[in-house]
Amino acid sequence: MTLPNIPLFLQRRQKELPVLLRFRDLKEAGIVNNWVTLKRWIKQQGFPAGKQLGPNTRVWEGEAVADWLAGRPEAGLDLIDNDEE
Repeated sequence: MTLPNIPLFLQRRQKELPVLLRFRDLKEAGIVNNWVTLKRWIKQQGFPAGKQLGPNTRVWEGEAVADWLAGRPEAGLDLIDNDEE
């Protein structure tokens, strides 16, 4: 089976190529809402810095983002409002 609009040589190497995410992909997935937060996460929280494909194009490898998310701590019970009881 061939995939439309993807050259055959890339289809053969599909398992070797990383999934690349742009900012809009991160936003649509609900990972981040704005660039200010993303920049802060990169500087202070260890979010992957990504790669520059061009002067105005930054991408992140999907696996690196997934690893970062998996390494985030679980939310503690102290965040739950107990005043309703």
